[in-house]
Amino acid sequence: MIKMIKSEKYFPILAIIVGVVFFTYMTRKENEKLPEYYQKEEATEYMGVVIRKYVDKSNHNWKTLIVENNCTEIKTIWNADKSGFFEFVNEGDSIVKISGSYMIQVYNNNFLIKTFKIDWGLN
Repeated sequence: MIKMIKSEKYFPILAIIVGVVFFTYMTRKENEKLPEYYQKEEATEYMGVVIRKYVDKSNHNWKTLIVENNCTEIKTIWNADKSGFFEFVNEGDSIVKISGSYMIQVYNNNFLIKTFKIDWGLN
């Protein structure tokens, strides 16, 4: 006689395994995009005033800055950066980033207060 295995007993274990596999897949998939984003950020240039700083809760809690540059608003995302730039900068600060550079300068009242090297853990 064959015994039936109760599936309710193994459901929590199966759910945990599926969750771990899914999380690992999504994390790896997102990390594969980092070099592309990093190269795009290196090529980006902006000189302007931070008009908004927030964590976008509706978009995966992305650390977001809106920079006004010549009447144009530029949205920048800082989730992967480990330099401390996002935590340091405030609304009203001016920032300067030259194309081809990983350096970003923060000014307040026309005085340079700090320079950061963008650190996404790739360079």
